Amino acid sequence: MRFLLFLFVFLCSLTVINACETSHLDLWTCALKTKCMNKIQLHSKTKRKSKLKRPFILAIEGPRYKKLFEDCDENKDGCISIADIQKAGSKCERSCIWRETMKELLC
Repeated sequence: MRFLLFLFVFLCSLTVINACETSHLDLWTCALKTKCMNKIQLHSKTKRKSKLKRPFILAIEGPRYKKLFEDCDENKDGCISIADIQKAGSKCERSCIWRETMKELLC
């Protein structure tokens, strides 16, 4: 009986883990394409899409996307690129809802 309970919990956790449709790299590949994006460009691009979703992102990242740039701008040039995202690794990754929201705002 315990084995069945363990198996059920394990299978449910796999479903929850894989439930997010947007991967970290997919989001940034779509958002950045081949360029890099600075704070002003990011602010401008998200401002045009939705005034209701942007406050959610800013609540997590802080004013002017401070935390995002601290975690993801590996070479500290003020511009996030795909190379920065790949070098930053897991410290740059965000939650599923964050990725889904940013995808709606940036892609």
